Amino acid sequence: MDEVKNPPPQTPTPQPAAPEPTSDPEPKPTRPAPLAPSAPSAPPPGSTPPATPSPSPEQAASSAPTPQLGKKILLIDDDAPFLELYASVFTSVGFNYSVAQNGTEALEKAKAEKPDLILLDIMMPDTNGLEILKKLKQDPDTAAITVWMITNLAEQIDQETAASLGATNYIVKSACTPKQVCEKISTYFASGTTNP
Repeated sequence: MDEVKNPPPQTPTPQPAAPEPTSDPEPKPTRPAPLAPSAPSAPPPGSTPPATPSPSPEQAASSAPTPQLGKKILLIDDDAPFLELYASVFTSVGFNYSVAQNGTEALEKAKAEKPDLILLDIMMPDTNGLEILKKLKQDPDTAAITVWMITNLAEQIDQETAASLGATNYIVKSACTPKQVCEKISTYFASGTTNP
């Protein structure tokens, strides 16, 4: 009779601990939801890559003068800083050029190199630029070369004299920047005019 009094089934009391884990996972899935809106901005659709070629036009503009590398320019001037400035600009643009600092050198290079364009200053140390122009046009080897005067002399009489001797353009240095001169040259070369 004494053995019936023992109650071992009272041990299942720790069961109420089971409902605690159910409340923990519920707040965790709610937090990743606000992080989702940032994801749509990250994946770029196929339409975004075509928008990247926008900077390429600038590169195309800088490479535009490259087809003119076959053309040659002879720059004749005795002003060293002027020659250095234009040499730098011509190099950046991609022009093929050479320089001469006096009349003798100018005539020799014009005859030997047969440039497509000569830029000729009027005020030269040994020979006046107009006299150089006259000699260029009298020599059958250089007569067909296009000559532009580029000088500080803005007098109308100088322009008329240069035109009468065969110059096809007259540029006043103070009226044009090197970039503008390069644009004029590019336009001339783009016209397809070449010397025989």
